[in-house]
Amino acid sequence: MNLETSYESPLGKMRLRSVDDDLIGLWIEGTKHFLGKTKKMTFSQGESAVSTQTKFFLDDYFNKKNPDPFLIPLSPIGTSFQQKVWKAIREIPYATVGSYYDLAKKIGTRGFQAVGSAVGYNPILILIPCHRVFNKNGNLGGFAGGLDRKKFLLRLEFGEA
Repeated sequence: MNLETSYESPLGKMRLRSVDDDLIGLWIEGTKHFLGKTKKMTFSQGESAVSTQTKFFLDDYFNKKNPDPFLIPLSPIGTSFQQKVWKAIREIPYATVGSYYDLAKKIGTRGFQAVGSAVGYNPILILIPCHRVFNKNGNLGGFAGGLDRKKFLLRLEFGEA
């Protein structure tokens, strides 16, 4: 069953989409790539077990409790290349940053721009922590939710918020 629900976060209203027992999307409403590849899919309003679990995760996350994101089953929709990039992003630990260069090396490609594009199309914010990805020179890089939100998430994780 395809279900959709909302979550009020410090970043703004978020939309969660799930299919059966997997989370397929978590976006901040109105941001770049909002709803991603799920735009043409049909969803009913309602809570699924995974959306409820995700909301508990987000409550803990925004309260600086560092919950375990691997307890939530994810099925982001994307190409095999995007899937590799998103899997590599998930391996960046809480309160740690990585670079597009690091991700490219990890998945065995020199296509840094393609890696950057895949990062930008991440359909499951926070659980696939693309906010932890920086340029090789240490600059913030981009964030589909906006740089102010990226900075907020980093401050939250590093204990500065």
